[in-house]
This record gives sequence, C-alpha cells and structure tokens, in this order.
Amino acid sequence: MSLDFSLKKVMPVYVFENNMTHNMTPMATAAGVYDCLWHPEIYGKDGVTLAKDLIEPLQAGVRNMVINVQELKKLNPANGWGNYESFLEFVRDCRDACLLNPDAVVEVSR
Repeated sequence: MSLDFSLKKVMPVYVFENNMTHNMTPMATAAGVYDCLWHPEIYGKDGVTLAKDLIEPLQAGVRNMVINVQELKKLNPANGWGNYESFLEFVRDCRDACLLNPDAVVEVSR
C-alpha cells in the first residue's frame, strides 16, 4: 500500500503526482508532515484543500528533516521499502509543487 499525493487545477488535468509508501508514516509523524500529506483535508476550507494551504507545514517539515537527520534515519523501515533520503526528496517535491501551483486542489488516495 502507498500514499498517492496529487495536485490538480482543472479536472482531469493533474499538474503534479507523486507516490510514497505507507512505511514512511512513522518518519512523517516525527518530521511533522503526516497530517498535511496523509490528511490534507484538515488544512482546507469547505471540503477543499488548496496547495497553498500546505506550503508552510511542508516547509516546516523539510526544515525539521534537515535538522534532525540522524534521529529520522533511525525510523528507516526495516523491510527496506522507503528511507530518509527518498522521503526527504518526496516532501521537497510536494512542497515545490505546492509553491508552483498554489491554487491547485490537493487530492490524496490512501
């Protein structure tokens, strides 16, 4: 199972899509990005979350991940599916896509 994180502007045109294994949820929680990636609806209004709603939490998560590298690497999944480096890249890519497409609607499939 995995998390699909997508941004769309006009149905059905997606401007960004990325995917990350659920094995990274402990690291996402520790980094402070679990809610904005797995449950972005809590950041939205009237049932719609826009990319701009996630910029700050994603930016804070990237900062946290860069500062706490050693602690977060301890959360690498034992089964080898996912790791700190790939998750940091995923979070940065999601943040950058939100910055480039602030009015895009956020969708996730869990």
